[in-house]
Amino acid sequence: MRLEASWIHGFRRFGGPTPHRLRLDSRLICLIGANEVGKSTLLDALELGYPDPNEDEDDPPRVGSLERTRDESVPDNRVIVRLRYRLEASDLAELSLLTTSARLSGVRWLEVQRWANGEVSLTLDPVPTREMRPRHTIAQKLRTLMADENWPSREDTMGTVADPSAVKKLVEALSSERPSLGPTLGVLRELAEFLEDQEAHGALAEELRDLADIESKTHPQVEAVEALRPLVPRFVRFDDDVRALGSEYELADIDDDTPAPLANLARLAGLDLMRLRARIRANETGTVQDILDSANLRDRLRVGCATEARARRRACSLYARQVARCPCGSSRR
Repeated sequence: MRLEASWIHGFRRFGGPTPHRLRLDSRLICLIGANEVGKSTLLDALELGYPDPNEDEDDPPRVGSLERTRDESVPDNRVIVRLRYRLEASDLAELSLLTTSARLSGVRWLEVQRWANGEVSLTLDPVPTREMRPRHTIAQKLRTLMADENWPSREDTMGTVADPSAVKKLVEALSSERPSLGPTLGVLRELAEFLEDQEAHGALAEELRDLADIESKTHPQVEAVEALRPLVPRFVRFDDDVRALGSEYELADIDDDTPAPLANLARLAGLDLMRLRARIRANETGTVQDILDSANLRDRLRVGCATEARARRRACSLYARQVARCPCGSSRR
């Protein structure tokens, strides 16, 4: 899945009456601004929105008062960070494996919401619903059968789930579009038990049980969200700890905990640091040189820098074209 947009509301500098929206639907995104305008806060907000699978759902980490916007009353029930992801082919393939896949065919977006009280919720857009036809079919049958002379008499049904007033409430519940029937599931099973001994309504009793079984299954929204949760991309901060490359390193003295910047550089160059270090300690000068030559570090870095330079030139070109065009579509000189 691909992050397309974010909304921040009540997190540090991003306060005010309405959420601040940030579009993230470009391949290259640059945050430009003076110090203390909120660039790092924005990155922190994106990281905060990540639904960490190791997080305790029963005791989520609250967004502390120092993290909420100053001089504003940010309630616990406010969504502080909302992230919107576009589902890609691999995500849709995962959904196609679910038992409720037929109800998920139109789903294209996943939204992650971090609330001020620390809770995280995931929702799909459009929100999938249960198949309502089985409910509505049973509701219509109950309406018809209650008017039939074979329906148990009022004296036989008084105080039971088959009482006309109780059945009327059941019909209303089955005619609704509620995501879950809740306590109505128990009423369905009780009514099925009441009717199963009556020859005229044995088939209806079986249909009531079947409907209760269908409605007891996991809701398509819940099933899909649990399948997609592990696929939500994790944010990796490229901060000084992993990018501040030293001017030189004494490989022979480095233990197994290789500095992250050096490890990243070696990975880019295809350089096996463990093998190189072992050969240095063994004073195998020729082998050391062969390892360095095979890594071709200089050429790999040149390619990396050229790629980055092309990306920068393309971004500048796009920006230049945007500022040189009026909203009406005409060019400005």
